Amino acid sequence: MSSLFSASRLLAKGRNKVNKGNNAAPTRPPSSASVRMDKDGGPITTNPATTSFNEEQRSAGPYNPTNRSPSPEIVSISEKGPSSLPLVSSQAIETVSDGNDQVVADPVEEPGYTVVAAQSNPKIPGVEVVDDEKGVVRSVEESGYAVVLQPNSTTARAEWTTLEAGSAKDAELKDANVKTHGDEIVARSTDRIKDVEDAFRVMQEEVQARATNFEELRVEVGTLSVRMNSLEKEQEEVRVELGREKLELLEEILRLKGIVDVDRLDNRERLAILEKERSERSEKVHRELPEEIQPLKSTVDVESPDNPERISMLEHENGEKSDTIHRLERRLEEQLKERQQLYAKNRELEAKLQVEVERLSVQVDSLEKEKEEVQVGLEREKQELRKEIQRLEGTIEVEVVAKRERTKTLEKENVEKLETIRRLEQQLEDQEKEKDEIKAHCKTAIKDHWSKVAITAMRSIEMEERRELEDQNRLLREQLRVCEDKLATCLEEQNSGFEGAKRFLTPIDLYSVDEVVKMVESLNAEIFQVASFVAKLLEEDSMVATQEERSVNVRKYQNYLDFIRRQYVGKVLFTHLADEKSRTRLDSLPLQLAVQAILCTWCVSRTWHFWSDGIGKRDLQSMYKGIRASEVQAVSGRWRATTSAQLRSSPSDMGPVRDIIVPLLCLCGWSASSYGAKKSISTMQEMLQGLEKLQIQLKTVTKEGITSADMEIYVHSPGDPFEDHMEDTHAENIGDPAMGDDGQLLCTVGMGLRKSVTKRLDGEQLKEEVNVLLKAKVALASVLLKTTSDSPKDVVRPQR
Repeated sequence: MSSLFSASRLLAKGRNKVNKGNNAAPTRPPSSASVRMDKDGGPITTNPATTSFNEEQRSAGPYNPTNRSPSPEIVSISEKGPSSLPLVSSQAIETVSDGNDQVVADPVEEPGYTVVAAQSNPKIPGVEVVDDEKGVVRSVEESGYAVVLQPNSTTARAEWTTLEAGSAKDAELKDANVKTHGDEIVARSTDRIKDVEDAFRVMQEEVQARATNFEELRVEVGTLSVRMNSLEKEQEEVRVELGREKLELLEEILRLKGIVDVDRLDNRERLAILEKERSERSEKVHRELPEEIQPLKSTVDVESPDNPERISMLEHENGEKSDTIHRLERRLEEQLKERQQLYAKNRELEAKLQVEVERLSVQVDSLEKEKEEVQVGLEREKQELRKEIQRLEGTIEVEVVAKRERTKTLEKENVEKLETIRRLEQQLEDQEKEKDEIKAHCKTAIKDHWSKVAITAMRSIEMEERRELEDQNRLLREQLRVCEDKLATCLEEQNSGFEGAKRFLTPIDLYSVDEVVKMVESLNAEIFQVASFVAKLLEEDSMVATQEERSVNVRKYQNYLDFIRRQYVGKVLFTHLADEKSRTRLDSLPLQLAVQAILCTWCVSRTWHFWSDGIGKRDLQSMYKGIRASEVQAVSGRWRATTSAQLRSSPSDMGPVRDIIVPLLCLCGWSASSYGAKKSISTMQEMLQGLEKLQIQLKTVTKEGITSADMEIYVHSPGDPFEDHMEDTHAENIGDPAMGDDGQLLCTVGMGLRKSVTKRLDGEQLKEEVNVLLKAKVALASVLLKTTSDSPKDVVRPQR
């Protein structure tokens, strides 16, 4: 009876709906997720656009956390509990007439669903109505809608028994479907939530890594500021050094002025003394001459005039006295000439002193200008470095603040997303509770003929929830991708800032130690070839100078020869070349050694300095020395390489070296005006230019190509004692070098190579380690004894 009563009420409700409007348009069945209960417990169908992720938000593009609208509160069906009222139904059952009228199926409306009313053949879009013998209406699903199948309305009491018989089977199917699909949805939702949490965790770790990188950048900025302070200290030291040199130059000028004044005073005193001596001698002659003549006159008067011997003797004595007088007069004339020469020399000295004073004043002015230019340049570089550091600090601070703000924003977004996830989880739980309540309500309130309707509704609910979860997952992934792009951009900007510091602080050697050693050996071999060619020029018979030509050349090149003796070959070898010119022509080994010493010293001097010539190389050397004393090898080596690259020298015509070798040849008796001399000098200059190319290549390698250590070529000064880190190239010819006279060096004939590295000890102190990679080749003074004692044919020359 209860079933019949419920069915009658449902049919009555459906009839009332049909009577109110038979031409109702089909509407989309609302989802159970958007159904709420009113205050009276009745169903209220809400607009689907009021969900948290509506169609406008989905079509608006990526998720923007700053522009999002607050999510409306989703209220489940069972929020206020199950309704105590029975299902709404009609009050009477309307029977179907047996006439020929069209059969109209009265639909039964369930709370929360919109029922489509249709007659036998209406043209309703999305719905196909088919008439059969029983007048059943079958609905076809339209694209984008979940169709709820309506149960067949009963038109006779006999059919209710059949419906009650199949209720048990429909209940079992309903319970199985609800259980299966509910577990799958819960499992999939849990997996998606875990994936989103893992993605947020990874993003949080990346943000922490970026923060660590920012801190490292701040530390490096502090290091650069420390280096800036050290450069300022070095600038102050350079300024003090320039002041000290200026004082020394002024003292030297005063000393030269004093020397000239003393020489002038000495010359004046000497002239006065000579004048005094002249007057005294003149008075003495005039005083003594009459005294000697008077006795002679008296003697002549007393003696007989007939004594010819006495007369001849007196005449002879008179002639001697006259010669003495003439000699004294000539001596006085010579003294006068010497006095005039002294006056002329004094005037020349005064003129030279004036020229020297003017030159020194010009040099002082130029040094002052250079000092001012250096100070202005240093101040300009200092200001530029300060501006660069301030710009970097400001940029880094702005970037750090911006990145911190972005990090905080991302963290806030993550927190909001986590809150959204928790809210969604709570909604899922609420929906699960709603589904449980719906299931319980369906079990208690709906009978067998509502089993298919309940299953379809649950499926539509699950599909709607699935779409919502997929939309949320897609939005979260899009937000995660945007965050990753932002973090990648930040990382790229940070790495671009680190690139310069890494390139400056990372030591990279472009050449190995073996390659540098081979280059030094090649340069020594080229020096040997040039020296051999020069020595052979002296052995040519057609290029021998006469004694007069040699004297003229020696006077002409006297300044060059003094410079060679002081700076290159030493006193012993120079004296041997000057005194033993005939032996040197027969055996040119001493000349060959001298040329090797000149070229080795020239190569070392050109390689040591940053500039080959010009002003300021002493400042750069002292600055580099200060950097090596205060910084590690990586910093000093990179500074050296950068400075050398900017001050790279170009090849020259080797005129100064040629002007040093030619006077040495003339000292040994070579004729520069002989036939073939110009051609020989041209050939020698070409060989010197090839030697300079090797020297420039070696300087580029040692100054720019190697930063992990300082590779330096070196020579020893003439007169130094022989030590273990030297190699005697003539030891096989003259025996043990320790058995010589004193074991002193004559000159250096081959450059050596040493490697120095500055390391920091535990106590923050710097220590320089020096290792000799190639010994310097030297010749001892005993080589000259061997060449003078042996005949030319027995002399053994060193091999290459």
